[in-house]
Amino acid sequence: MPPTADSFADAHATGLGHALAAAHLPVTWIGDDGRKHRRKQAHWLEPCPVTNHGEPDDVWIPEIAAYGAAILTRDERIATRLLEHEAVRQSGARMLAITSGGSLSLWEMVHVVAARWAWLEEKRLEPGPVNYGLNRTTDHVVKSW
Repeated sequence: MPPTADSFADAHATGLGHALAAAHLPVTWIGDDGRKHRRKQAHWLEPCPVTNHGEPDDVWIPEIAAYGAAILTRDERIATRLLEHEAVRQSGARMLAITSGGSLSLWEMVHVVAARWAWLEEKRLEPGPVNYGLNRTTDHVVKSW
């Protein structure tokens, strides 16, 4: 049986998930079957438990937390909306939000993640619940319960 992904790219960062999977990193996204975008069987993953792009955040957050993946997102507001905030807290989710200002292209998101990969790997392993914000040069705790 293939392993689960280490990270999940949400609907705000699906392209980032595809780019990281192309680099053979254990990342999944909404609707990912774990195989289609991975050429080698050695890189196959368990299918993503979230299959519907219209799923509310407070529904998919606990599913991804139970799956065991940290959540990569561009949605900084998850920490401030009550239902999402509670979903992160109750499920023990680990959120890693790219907080660079403005609209980022896929290349700019990849650049942020590549520049901070060692930090992301370290934070991905910490127990949740936690919500970190990061950009290319800095990071901060958005919320830690």
